[in-house]
Amino acid sequence: MRHYYLHGGYIFDAGSNFKIEPSALLKFVETGIFQADINALVTYKDMVNFGISFRTEEALSFQVGYKNPDLFIGYAYDLILSGMMSNTWGSHEILFTYSFENFLLK
Repeated sequence: MRHYYLHGGYIFDAGSNFKIEPSALLKFVETGIFQADINALVTYKDMVNFGISFRTEEALSFQVGYKNPDLFIGYAYDLILSGMMSNTWGSHEILFTYSFENFLLK
């Protein structure tokens, strides 16, 4: 079964300290299943970000992150909106990335 995806977004400067990044992911399966992910991310001083995402008929997600040139730490919580809500409280995600490139060049 073929799957089709369309993804897009843009980063807007909102003053000297903030960036706003709206994006969307549209998914379609030939059996007639359609799903959309609508996202918004706000970044402060290229260091701290806050975001919210909505997946049609399924989930609402909240995220927060911190980054410096070597490190990114993030947390997200997915609140289930579908019929699975009675079986789960949602999910927690923790993201940790480290850039060894900057470490090796020092």
